Amino acid sequence: MTETSIGQRLREVRGTLTQAEFAERMGVAKITITRYEGDASVPDGNFLLKLENLFQVDPAWMLLGRALSNDSHINSEEAALLTDYKSISPSNKEIVRAMISVIANLEKEKGGR
Repeated sequence: MTETSIGQRLREVRGTLTQAEFAERMGVAKITITRYEGDASVPDGNFLLKLENLFQVDPAWMLLGRALSNDSHINSEEAALLTDYKSISPSNKEIVRAMISVIANLEKEKGGR
């Protein structure tokens, strides 16, 4: 398994948002996101807390590439899905939730996860 950098993990969290859009949501300048993603600087505590509040990203995962406890970990695929989900309209969110519910029920009927 290849270890990722803080910058790579932050790009995963940003998902389809542009650096400018992500910076605006995070309340920082675009150049700050560029520096973080380029591993030229490391996010401070306030940034990590805001990232956790807005995107449900474990600060330990962001800094270390792993969660300190399994309960609070969100992997990069889940983070990207969540970021994309947050960027869509409320009506499309409703459609996504309905689709997930149908798929989850089918999995339960089949004895899947």
